[in-house]
Amino acid sequence: RAYWRPMVLLFDSLCADALLFSALLSWRLAADRRGRAGLHLRFAAAMLALFVSMSIGLERPFWAMATVYIVSQPLTGTVRSKAAYRYGGTLIGAAGAVLIVPPLANAPVLCSIVMALWVCGCQFLSLLDRTPRSYLFMLAGYTAAIIGFPAVAHPDQVFNIAVLRAEEIGLGVLCAALVHSVVLPRGVTGVLNARLAQIEQDARQWVLDALSGRDAGARDRNLMAHDITELHLLSTHVPYDTDAAAPVRAGLAALQDRLMLLAPLISAIEDRLAALKAAGGLTPAVQARLDAVRLWVEGDRMIEPAAARASLDALAAATPDDGWRPLLTLNLIARLKELMALLRAGRDLSLHLSDAKHVLLP
Repeated sequence: RAYWRPMVLLFDSLCADALLFSALLSWRLAADRRGRAGLHLRFAAAMLALFVSMSIGLERPFWAMATVYIVSQPLTGTVRSKAAYRYGGTLIGAAGAVLIVPPLANAPVLCSIVMALWVCGCQFLSLLDRTPRSYLFMLAGYTAAIIGFPAVAHPDQVFNIAVLRAEEIGLGVLCAALVHSVVLPRGVTGVLNARLAQIEQDARQWVLDALSGRDAGARDRNLMAHDITELHLLSTHVPYDTDAAAPVRAGLAALQDRLMLLAPLISAIEDRLAALKAAGGLTPAVQARLDAVRLWVEGDRMIEPAAARASLDALAAATPDDGWRPLLTLNLIARLKELMALLRAGRDLSLHLSDAKHVLLP
């Protein structure tokens, strides 16, 4: 049994360190007004969890208090989603500890190997899932270790420890979700609308840089990749949000797909322009079409670009298809038409996500 004593002390210290880290992180978030309000909510939820757990006689009330600080997030939807994933991972990890520890309590080396394989497998699954849902797999891994290693000295108590852990974590996530949902709830709609406006501005700037020939492709591509990733992460929390005006997740996925199509399309336009410049420069007719498309992008992209589209069609009809330079011109015209259609559809979908009363174009 002495073999397990250092591990028990290690995991107890890790729990205390996690609580201290959460408290320090919350203190740092109190730098602004919104951060101070969030700190007060975290503290109220933590004290509620601590009071309830001590009132009903739970053995480790600091688990519930630490859980509140861990799952607390700026948005109500993120709090609820992280609370659900944390409790689900806790249940899976507790079940794993109950299945692993009693049969292997008398074989410490084998028990350590099996527990390590369980933790590694859960961590592997969490890395495969690139959404906040990965938190469930991560919790399933280290919850089994937190319950399993201290219970090896008394394998007959592992079930009681697992139940206690599930009760404490459940109480913590319930208090956190309740306080953040009732007191000053912050929905995802406002944040999402602001991000959609910023993403639209970033996409417009990238298109303008590409059409103007400015060398900012790497910066714009990295910025767009960051915007797409952040939109995807925000969309995973929408089903847990309490805001009745929250956009539908399917609409966010459709907008994300259009943004992902925009990246290779703009890169293709940049390549065609570079090839045409290397082959002798842009002709006045091609430059005029680029200026027309750029003016449409700078203006209201909900307006049907009939004039610009007709001008591109006329240039395509007047361009022969017997040579490298004419083929580059025809390909550029086709890409510009695709770009206008994609930008108009993306703008239409963005307006619909921001305002459900906006009717999508057929």
